[in-house]
Amino acid sequence: MMTENQNEQITRSNEFEEPHDKRNDLIDSGVGFIVSFGFFMTVFIIFIIFEIIGSRT
Repeated sequence: MMTENQNEQITRSNEFEEPHDKRNDLIDSGVGFIVSFGFFMTVFIIFIIFEIIGSRT
């Protein structure tokens, strides 16, 4: 006969079933989008600055 502790171990044997992080994924997705958009916008602005400097000479 199984004890209650053994029964609980069997039902919770997979540690990946329960989410460890309770935060909303939308917030993380928004932050990732803003950071990546900011990076590519910075690269684009640097390219435009180089293009303007290069066309003056």
